[in-house]
Amino acid sequence: MSVPTYSIQCDKCDYSSGSGVVFGGYMYQDNESLFSCPRQLGWCDDCAQLQPIENFDSVNDALTDIMDSTHDIEKSTRSIWSNILNALIPSRRKSNAWDAERAQNAAKYIQITYDRAGCERCLQCGSHSVTPYRPNKISGDLDLDTDFLFAGRIITDFIHPNCGGTFHEVGSSSRFFFRQKTYVYTPQGDFIESYRSN
Repeated sequence: MSVPTYSIQCDKCDYSSGSGVVFGGYMYQDNESLFSCPRQLGWCDDCAQLQPIENFDSVNDALTDIMDSTHDIEKSTRSIWSNILNALIPSRRKSNAWDAERAQNAAKYIQITYDRAGCERCLQCGSHSVTPYRPNKISGDLDLDTDFLFAGRIITDFIHPNCGGTFHEVGSSSRFFFRQKTYVYTPQGDFIESYRSN
C-alpha cells in the first residue's frame, strides 16, 4: 500500500517524525469481536516522540454509523416482500448482518468513550501521558499536490516538549510504502497482539 506522508520537524533541535506513524489497523477486542480503535497523532511523554494515541473525539461519527445502519436495516425489512427477499437472497442477509455489526461496534466505541474520555493512551507504549497533536497553522502552504504528494511547509504553534522549539510540517515529495500491520488492544487500551495483514 502507498500513501502520501509529510514530516514533522522541530525548528530548534534535530527531532523529526512523520505523519505515517498512525498508519495501520488499530482494533479493540472484547469477548465478542474486534472493532475499530480510532487513533490520532499525539505526543507521548514516555516515548518522547509523536505516536498514534487513542482518539475519543469520534462520538458523532459513531452516532452517524448507528443511525445509518439502523435506517438501512429498517429499509431492508419494512415490508413482507423485503423480508421474503431477505430470506431468498444471501447477500441481503449478509448486508443486514454487516449493518447490525457496524451499529453494535459504534455503540461499543461510544461506551469506551463514556468510560475513558480524558484517559487516552499511547498505542505504542500504553502511557496515559499524552497530548493530541492538533496544532494551529501559523503560516505556510503544505498541501497535497496533483501527484498526491505533500508539498510545501507549515509552521505550527505546537511546542516541542522539553525542547521549546516549534514543529514544522514539511512535504516529503515521496510516498510511504508499507504492508499493513494490525494492532489489537483491550477496551482499556492494553496491547494484546500485532500481526501483518495479507
